[in-house]
Amino acid sequence: MVRHVAMPAEVTLASPDYMAQSGLPDSTDALLNRHRMTGFQSTAADGLLPPEFVADRDVRPLVLPTTIAVSAAAS
Repeated sequence: MVRHVAMPAEVTLASPDYMAQSGLPDSTDALLNRHRMTGFQSTAADGLLPPEFVADRDVRPLVLPTTIAVSAAAS
């Protein structure tokens, strides 16, 4: 038997060095200006899965420029 237990929370993180270099974004639009992400390559979606950001209950998927892409959480 399979039962849904919980939905794990996802967070967006950045190192202090990255933040010192790129600045702290104050909105999702600010992320698009000068920030990068580690991409997650999905075989099911045949491309990068965009992280979803929520602001004022508005869910917004954003694909930022990538430096590297991974295909599994253990990568």
